Amino acid sequence: MWNSNSAACVSGKYAAWVEHRGSGHDLWVENLVTGAKNSVFAGMAYAPAYLDISGTRLAWVNAADNTLHSYEFASDTYTTLSGFTSMPRELDLSGNVAVWEDYRNKVGGYHLDLYGYDFGAGQEIEITNDHANDFAPAVSGHRVVWRSYDNGDSKIEGYNLATQQRFVVTDSVVSPNAVGIDGNLVAWNGDYTTWDHDAIWAKSLIGGDPFLITHFNYTTYSVAVTGDVVTWDAGPYVQAARIKGAECYVARGGFEQPDAMSHWNVTGSAAVVTDPHDPANSVLELTTASPVTIGQSVSTPDLGFSIDFDYEFLTTDGWLEVYLNGELVRTISAPPTPVGDATFGQVAVWHSRFMGLRNVELALVFDSPLGGQQLHLDNIGITTGVPEPLTGALMVLGGLAAARRQRC
Repeated sequence: MWNSNSAACVSGKYAAWVEHRGSGHDLWVENLVTGAKNSVFAGMAYAPAYLDISGTRLAWVNAADNTLHSYEFASDTYTTLSGFTSMPRELDLSGNVAVWEDYRNKVGGYHLDLYGYDFGAGQEIEITNDHANDFAPAVSGHRVVWRSYDNGDSKIEGYNLATQQRFVVTDSVVSPNAVGIDGNLVAWNGDYTTWDHDAIWAKSLIGGDPFLITHFNYTTYSVAVTGDVVTWDAGPYVQAARIKGAECYVARGGFEQPDAMSHWNVTGSAAVVTDPHDPANSVLELTTASPVTIGQSVSTPDLGFSIDFDYEFLTTDGWLEVYLNGELVRTISAPPTPVGDATFGQVAVWHSRFMGLRNVELALVFDSPLGGQQLHLDNIGITTGVPEPLTGALMVLGGLAAARRQRC
């Protein structure tokens, strides 16, 4: 999705755009599946700036009075944010979270910082406030990435909204112009060798170094990421590339050190420990005192897939629940006698409501009425190409985890 002063944008099955009719500007939304069109607002004196859409939420900026607006058309909820000392620019939206750049901390000269707003929580978020100039943020789930420039030093940086931790995507970039993100894949443009050679680069937040997608001898502009596809504006053309190997849907599902928990949000008692069956391996140990939840923002494949994991109940009470996008998809109860080894769990998913989702939570919850119950988890992942089950849209398979699967 383009996020640079857009007059049109698309998210999932919805598209939004601005039309100038008569004396005013109208904001329209169309359901691309049914073809139904609705005028959300009509007769606006000024065309919305930086229009964006995510799911059923719209957001835009009114440049006339430096206000930021949001309309959630499924619930018919309208929100206006005012009081800005400078216009919010380069707006980007993911779910209920909008991010932007503004000059509120300017003390002479040219200085940009980044802020956001969670419309679900009704709370503003400070992302950066330092001596660097931070430009053009892009948000996906709980991660924000942007271009940073500080005394000749160019970087692509990021911020985890869930953990409130800042991180560097890459500091080996020259003159970046735009950056995009979806899930774990970040892409940007920047100089290839000299100032007149542009290039498109990408990096997986799961790990590894930045890699070159392509380069040319002309200027590129906006960069967008959707799933494993990177798209960019190349003057009169729009070009795209599919990134082979970007189909790793769960980050740090094997709890590898270092940074084993860097992509997971945890509630309750959870610790990375040595695998009792393989000293070279690490697992996540959950211990009940209250429900223990681990989760991360994921995207799902467009076709049938499975949620895979290895689990081992170390005690005889409790249950493990698997949730996708807030919906319980499987419950596994502790056996009356510990098995003594990891068991391979697989939830096969073949229902359209779970396919092709962006930035939804995959969560595993361990609970018991007794304190001190323990469970080991490892090798959590999503596998594509699962055949449609004969009965039902969800099923669970079990068996000893005899071989370690590829980790992301």
